[in-house]
Amino acid sequence: MSTTNTETTITKEEVKLYGVMNMTAVINNERNKHHNNTEKLFKIIERLGDEEALREAYKVVEYSVCVKYEALVGKKTRKTKNGEIEYDCYLSVYDKYAGSIKQPKPLCNGYIKYNDEDFDYDKISKKFVYKYDKATLNKKEVNIVNKIK
Repeated sequence: MSTTNTETTITKEEVKLYGVMNMTAVINNERNKHHNNTEKLFKIIERLGDEEALREAYKVVEYSVCVKYEALVGKKTRKTKNGEIEYDCYLSVYDKYAGSIKQPKPLCNGYIKYNDEDFDYDKISKKFVYKYDKATLNKKEVNIVNKIK
């Protein structure tokens, strides 16, 4: 084994850190794979099944239904040459930038845990629609935008 002038030694802490990072990557990969497979199964049920089959599937896997909501008005901070400035913008319920305040209010995706009482079934799109105009997502009240009424 040859050595170079720029030998690097790895500390025990770094070995632990790399091990944790590797395990995290494996777990994230498995989670994403499971999520993608579940999405594919639900697409099949939506296409081939009926309302009752879809309702049962949502209950069994404790699935969440995607809803569209109007972005919230909030403030963000941006660094400039002269320091930091605060500006108004649209935010998601997770405080992520959703758009400029000068544009029309954007729609964001949120997820609400499925239960039979809160969702109607749209026979045309074969999807569930949240019954109410407002919902609480990430402890923030939002206006829900429904496709059907």
